[in-house]
Order: sequence, then C-alpha cells, then structure tokens
Amino acid sequence: MVGPLTDASQSLAADSWARAVIDCIGDGFMTIDDRWRITCLNARGAELLAPVLPAGVPPLGLDVWQALPGLDASPFGAALREAMAGGSAREVEAWFEPLQSWFAVRYRPFAGGLAAHFVDVGPRRRMEAALRDSEARLAARVAELETIYAEAPLGLALLDREFRFVRINPALAEINGHSIEDHLGRSVWDLVPDVRASAEPLLRQVLATGEALRNVELSGETPAQPGVTRHWSEHFYPVRDAAGAITGIAIICEEITERQATQTTLAANEALFRATFENAAVGFAQLTPDGRWLRMNQALAEIVGHSRERILDRRIQDITHPDELARDLTQIRAMMAGDTETARLEKRYRRADGAIVDVDVGVGCVRSDDGRIEYFIATVQDMTERKRAEAALAASEQRFRALADNISQLAWIADSNWEIFWYNQRWYDFTGTELEAMKGWGWRAVHHPDHVDRVVAGVERAHASGDPWEDTFPLRGVDGSYRWFLSRAQPIRDADGKIALWFGTNTDITEQMQREAQVRLLMREVNHRSKNMLAVVHAVARQTLASGPEDFVDRFSERIRALAAAHDLLVDNDWRGVDLGDLVFSQLAHFGDLVGTRILIDGPPVRLSAAAAQSLGMAIHELATNAGKFGALQGGQGQVVIEWRWDAERLSMLWQEHGGPPVREPSRLGFGSRVIGRMTRLSLGAEVAIDYDPGGLAWRLSAPAARVADTADA
Repeated sequence: MVGPLTDASQSLAADSWARAVIDCIGDGFMTIDDRWRITCLNARGAELLAPVLPAGVPPLGLDVWQALPGLDASPFGAALREAMAGGSAREVEAWFEPLQSWFAVRYRPFAGGLAAHFVDVGPRRRMEAALRDSEARLAARVAELETIYAEAPLGLALLDREFRFVRINPALAEINGHSIEDHLGRSVWDLVPDVRASAEPLLRQVLATGEALRNVELSGETPAQPGVTRHWSEHFYPVRDAAGAITGIAIICEEITERQATQTTLAANEALFRATFENAAVGFAQLTPDGRWLRMNQALAEIVGHSRERILDRRIQDITHPDELARDLTQIRAMMAGDTETARLEKRYRRADGAIVDVDVGVGCVRSDDGRIEYFIATVQDMTERKRAEAALAASEQRFRALADNISQLAWIADSNWEIFWYNQRWYDFTGTELEAMKGWGWRAVHHPDHVDRVVAGVERAHASGDPWEDTFPLRGVDGSYRWFLSRAQPIRDADGKIALWFGTNTDITEQMQREAQVRLLMREVNHRSKNMLAVVHAVARQTLASGPEDFVDRFSERIRALAAAHDLLVDNDWRGVDLGDLVFSQLAHFGDLVGTRILIDGPPVRLSAAAAQSLGMAIHELATNAGKFGALQGGQGQVVIEWRWDAERLSMLWQEHGGPPVREPSRLGFGSRVIGRMTRLSLGAEVAIDYDPGGLAWRLSAPAARVADTADA
C-alpha cells in the first residue's frame, strides 16, 4: 500500500498495481506494521521463507515472530527491533540458521511500520569463498613456482622474441657468471657470446616452428670459468599468449660437465676393463647366482679346456670336481645370505679332455639396491704348475730336513746380517731351546760366559770380511753341562756375489779333545810309570836277592809276573784304575780251579788307582804264593777267604786261611813279609795287621779311600 485513496475503485486499482510491482521485485520484500504483523510479502519473499512459514496458512496478518521461528534469536531480529524502535534504517548480513543460508536484510521504517528487503546471499558468499580459495591456491602455486624457480638446481630462464632475458633463476645466472640483475633486459649473446653459433639457430627454429626442442647438448665457455669448456643439456619451449601467439622461449639448462667427464672416464675404464678382461693372463668370468656363465675371457677358456661358445651353455657346477661341490655351495650360500662379500677357494676343474686342473678362485659379487646378488665375478688362476712346484719344493725341503736333522752336527742358517733364523733338530735336542729364544743373536745364551765375547768378536770379523768362519768353544747342553764344538760357517752368495746367507755347523769334539788330552797324559804317564816300574823292579830284585841267592831266578820271575798281571789290568783300563775283584782274580790265576771251592772271594766293586793296584797286587801275590807253599793251599783240605768292604771313607780287606798246616811266625822277615807288611803300609798309608794264628794266617788291611781309590771314580 502506498497511501489512502478516497475513491474505492481507485484504491483497488492502486493496490493491484502495487502488488504487481512488488511481485516483480527479484528479491524478497515484506512489510510489518507496528504491531509486528506481516502486512505484505511478495512472491519471491514467500518462496525464500517457505521452509519456515506455517504450512497452509496465509502469511499476511501473522505475527512475524511466530511466522518465522528463530528470527528473534538471530541478528536479523535484533536489527528489526532496533529499526522499529528507532525509526531509522538498519542493514545486516548474517547466517540464518533455520534456512541454512546467508541473508542480507535492509529495514526501512515508515509511518505505522517498516519495509524489509531481504536477499539470499548464500550463493554469492559461496562463490566468493570459492574465489578466495582459488586465489589462495593460485597464490600458493605461484609461491611454489617462485620457490622452485629460485631454488631449482637446474638453470631456468624466459626470453622474449629478441632473445633478451625476461626472467632468470640463480642457478642459470651462476652458470653464466653474471648476477640476475645483469641479465634482465639483455641479450643472451651479450652475456654468453661463446654459445651463439650453436644456440641461436635452435632458438630461431623454436620461434619459427612453435615446437619444443629437448635434450640439446651445447658446449662453450662462460664468464664464470673463462678458458674452461663446459657442457649443458638444454630444453627450449615456446611461450604463447592467450591468443596462441609465441611471445618468447622458456629455457631449462642442466650442467653436465661433470657427467660428461664421468662418462668419459667410465668409457675409458670400460675400455680398460674389457682390454684387461680379454688379455689378462689369469681367468676372468661373470656368473649368474645359479652358476651359469655370462661371459669369460680366453685365458679361462684355456684353463678349463672348453671353447667360450660351448661353455656359456653350461654351469660352473658342470666342470667342478664332485668332491668339492658341497663345500663350494656352502661358500656361495654365505655370500647370498650377506654373511660375506668375497670367497677364496682352492679347487679343481675337470677339463673337456677329462684332465684335472688345480685352480685358485677368488669370488666377488655385485648386488642390486635391495641387496640381492645380480652376478658373481670370479678370477681363476691355474695352480697346476705351482702345485707341482710346491710339491717338488716340499719334497726338497723334506729331503733337506731329513739330511739336516739327521747329520751328527748341529746346523743353522743365518741371514746376511748373521741373524740366525733356522736350526736343525740336533740343535734343539742338544740345547733344549726353541727358535723364538735362539733366533737372531739369541744363540749367545748357550755359550760359556768365559768364551762368548771371544766368539762374538770372531763372528763380527767374519761378517765384516765375508770370509769363512771357524772357531772352537763350549756350548751348554740341555742338562746344563758344556761340551766342546768345532764350529764353521760358509757364506752363501747370490747371483751378484753378495752374501745372502751363512750356513754353519757345530761338530762335537769333546771326546776327541778328551782322547787327545788322554794321549798327552798317557805319554807323560808312560814316562813316569816307566821310571817307577824300573825302580820297583830294581827294589824287587834287590830284596829277592837279599833273601838268599837260592832259586833267585824263579822267585824273581814270579814277582815280575805278578807285577805284570797288575800292569795288564791297568793297560786294559787305559790306566784309569782297576777293579779290586779283577785284581784279586788276576793274582790268583794259577789257583783258578780252586776259586769258588777252596778260595772264597766276596766284596763290592771298588775302583783302585794304578799305584794302589800295583801295591795290593804284589801283596795278594805274596799271600797266595805263601799259602801255596806253606799255608792253607799246600794240601788238599785248606781254604782261603778273601773279603773286603768299602764305606767311601776306607777300604777294609781280610785274607784269612783255614785248615792248612799249623802256622808259625817266621824267625826272620823275608821279601814277602816286607811286601805284605811294611811296603803296603807305606805305599797306601794303610794300617796292616798280620796274625800268625796256628789255625791259619790272617792278614788285615785298612786304608784311606783317598789313597786307594781311582780319582775318576772317587
């Protein structure tokens, strides 16, 4: 309603006209009187509010707060009350929860009420939100592109149609050797003239054809590294405007100088590898994890006795000796499990002709990124000749050791500095040492301290002069005693005449030296004993003659024979003394058939000196002669007991006769009595007692051990 009309027909017409106008409004329109009643609602408004208006009830005349639930609690309700109360216009745009959309409302008061103009702005708000989101994504994308442009390791640039730089990133600016600012607006050829001849035709081709050029390799110098030829991989793309016209060229540039160098090196290495692989004196091969041959060189083909063409159809298991398959498989499994990266095998192959060849095989592997073995690499060396040589060397060493360890001498080998590094077994057996203690100059430890300095001085002289060495000195044995050795060493020279080794021996000459000393001693002893013997013979002759000239020759001969028997024993024993038992038997030789029956002998072994043997031998001879002529051995019933005892301090001896004729002490002392008495007492420092008991003669001797014992046995 626009105002009161006086004429009813005019009023009706005006009202129809107003409604038509209001319904033509594309937005919602409503009027509310001052009693909050809806007085007008156009068609668009009814359409917008239909979801919340009471169904089937005309809205006009309804209380706006009841007709529109949720209005009072919304910003629109607050603005409505303010506009109605204040009589001033209000505008509000907010979310209206009951209609689940955004609305923009303008309230304009008039007399008796107000008009409300409302528009559903949800689609606009959603479009604006989508636009803002699109702009944000675009901004992020641009930022990403800017970051990529700035941080990309590849060179990036945009040229106009005159090949002037419109944009360039830091990477390409660094390649060219100018700042970004120096590039902008300037021609490529002004900044990098060395590449113009190769690059300009390509850029013009892109402008002319509108087609991109990719992976173009260019070379040249830049101010960044004057005098250095660099290499790049370039991509050229046409840049078009909205109408499709080409406005410039985009460039992507990758520095491949190092890659080119790497490829060059790789190619050289590959060529070297192939040359080495094909021409090596040892065998090379590549094999799959299951043992199939991928390739092998000619040397390996010759080792295994198969042609390369034929062997590539087989597996390594086919030519491996059957006894070694299980061991080889264990090694390969360990490599495949990652327990080891290499393996070393000494094994045997069966050649095509059936012969067996010994080989030394080194195996490595090449793995993929996930750790699996892609293939094996094997080096194979023919060990047949080396095995034969090793066997021959082992046999030679065995023969040498058999010889060296079984010769009677101690033997050793020293280097050119006289550092001994080998001894034969005889050395260790004699010295009781080990190599660790004896190597080098450790041999000095078994030398006698009184001789070692002299020996070392002689060795040093021989080492300095290179002359053969010879010396005689004592060495300590395992039992701690020293024995004398004649030692010699000969220098062993190499092909240039330089001393490479010294070979030496030590010959035990202890017995030889002792024999030589014994000979010298014996010569002196013979001289001395000859003089003594002449004196003894002279005394025997004189004493025998003094006893009476009757039967002188017989008595003198017997005594000389007794003396000779003692001398025979001494000679048989190299004048080293005589066993007392042997001496007694020798003096009783003419009663030999009575020993054990009528002559009883008992005593321990006692070693007599030569002088004691002579004296006791004469005494026993006289006692035996007297027993045969006058005592227990005269008839057929008597008995003689000869006993001696030895306690390391004294020798005690007894001659006891039983069962012979009655014994009488002689009225005068003859030579025999003097021999068994005074002469024995003086020569041996002994106590001598003679008992002329009628029942049988008893002769007792007690002599100090020092006067009767052989010094070698004492």
